Amino acid sequence: MKRITMAIVLLILVSFAALASGQSLGDVARQQKGTPKKKAAKVYTNDDIPSVAPTPSASETPASSTAKTNQKKDAEATQEDSKKRAEEYKARIAEAKTKVADLEREIDLMQREQKLRAAVYFSDAGNRLRDDKKWADEERRFSTSLAAKQSDLQVSKQKLEALQDEARKAGVGGALD
Repeated sequence: MKRITMAIVLLILVSFAALASGQSLGDVARQQKGTPKKKAAKVYTNDDIPSVAPTPSASETPASSTAKTNQKKDAEATQEDSKKRAEEYKARIAEAKTKVADLEREIDLMQREQKLRAAVYFSDAGNRLRDDKKWADEERRFSTSLAAKQSDLQVSKQKLEALQDEARKAGVGGALD
């Protein structure tokens, strides 16, 4: 037992000696602060290099300057046309989206009303015995009108997608979002 405790005490003394001889973190930081830093190599970008503006040549005539102004006017006109086209597409797409939303709302309302009618019908056993034919007729009418509304909804969604694709192909897709 004495040998084990002596070995532990000796081990502790050796570890303290090793710690005392090492540099502290503060000493290392002071040493690093005192060393001169290397300068990074200069990186040149397009911003550092001056661009050279083209100088007008002597061969340029007033006719060519009017051609340039005509090109500017044409560019402005095409921008105005593209803005008008974008507004037209926006209006048409908004109209198609409201039509789709209205049809979805109608279908949802029809289904909720049908659930209420079914709950009332099946809650009373006498209704099922007396009005069986009437219930079958109402159920058939509901099914056909629901199918018609759902097909209208699918057609409207397809038209909306086609209109959005047409707008993208016309180059005004980014303005529609």
